[in-house]
Amino acid sequence: MADALLEVTRVTKVFGGLTAVHAVDLEILAGEIRGLIGPNGAGKTTLFNCITGVYKPDGGEIRLEGSRLNGFKPHRITKAGIARTFQQIRLFGEMTSLENVEVGLDAQHRAGAISAILHLRRHRIENEEASREGLNLLRFVGIERYANEPSRNLSYGDQRRLEIARALGTKPKLLLLDEPAAGMNPKEKEDLMALIRKIRDSGVTVLLIEHDMRVVMGVCERVAVLDHGEKIAEGPPEQLQKDPRVIEAYLGREVAEDAAGA
Repeated sequence: MADALLEVTRVTKVFGGLTAVHAVDLEILAGEIRGLIGPNGAGKTTLFNCITGVYKPDGGEIRLEGSRLNGFKPHRITKAGIARTFQQIRLFGEMTSLENVEVGLDAQHRAGAISAILHLRRHRIENEEASREGLNLLRFVGIERYANEPSRNLSYGDQRRLEIARALGTKPKLLLLDEPAAGMNPKEKEDLMALIRKIRDSGVTVLLIEHDMRVVMGVCERVAVLDHGEKIAEGPPEQLQKDPRVIEAYLGREVAEDAAGA
């Protein structure tokens, strides 16, 4: 059995008098594609924000490969090996696709500010490497032809792919995708599922929040379900779509039956 890559232990986050996440346990194994589902307001994105350092948990513990991440700022967590995308696409619209990916690659560069200012050899080499790596990542996600196109000119689905390429530029061990299929047409969703499998096969573990149950059932090996900030179920997709608690809290019988027939 694969080792645990990420361990979330009894993580809690409170905003004023509202407990958004309550004592959630989650173990992500190296090499898996894991889903996180639940109704709006269930605490899914809040949990993502705790894992990636946007929020500091009020209780519990988060560990990556055994190392504690609690209290780390987002850039330190990125350095540690966790990258993410967001519900709302956050690209630099006036920058080219390649330049957007280079922003992600820059997180792993070693040359300091003085080197950059003086245009020292190491800085020049890293710039050249970033361009090569950036093109490789654009090729990996299938949008290399748009390398020199401003990102605002890309279709919605291709912007999603670009955001994933930029996240991969940080060389993550774990990639968190927050509703990657939102706004996509059926063909784009099929292509997205193939890309997620490709990312996993490249050695990156994937955890995704997704409302489209056809995507969840089609790509995830295990799924955790949140409701009102608490984990109510966890297991293989085919098991959860028959779980009465999950059906009542989120899926609904029609959705569950539809997903089963996907």
